This record gives sequence, structure tokens and C-alpha cells, in this order.
Amino acid sequence: MPVLSINVDEQTYAQVVALADNLDRSKSWVGGDAIAAYLEHRAWILAAVQKARRDIQDGTVTLVDHATAVAQIKAHAKSLA
Repeated sequence: MPVLSINVDEQTYAQVVALADNLDRSKSWVGGDAIAAYLEHRAWILAAVQKARRDIQDGTVTLVDHATAVAQIKAHAKSLA
């Protein structure tokens, strides 16, 4: 299995150690799991951005200006309260 070495600050290291201890796993396992989750999330974001760009180019999405988007978000948030 390939090995990857990374440098982290003291606080991050302490968090990795604490999580590894709580899960009864190695620090390496925690790091590998975290990196895998990060890469999966980034791939999802990239795919969503690429789809949005295709939708814009294809004209299959309606674009609104910033003020309208903010108003719609506020209205939606208010309806949830």
C-alpha cells in the first residue's frame, strides 16, 4: 500500500490522535478516511459545477440576478421558521 506523509498543526494532530483512540483505529486509518471523504466531496462539487455549466450552455436552467436569489432564499428560510 502506498504511503503518504503530511504535515499538520498541533491541534489537528491532537484531534486525529483523539479520534483514532476513540475509534480504536490507527492515526493512518483516520487520515486515510478523512482524505477519502474529502476527495469524494470534491468530486461531487466538481461534477455539480460541470453539470451547471452544461445546463447554462444548453439553456436548460433559468438564471436570476443576485438580489432575486437572495430574496428567494430569505423567503424560503422564513417559510421554514
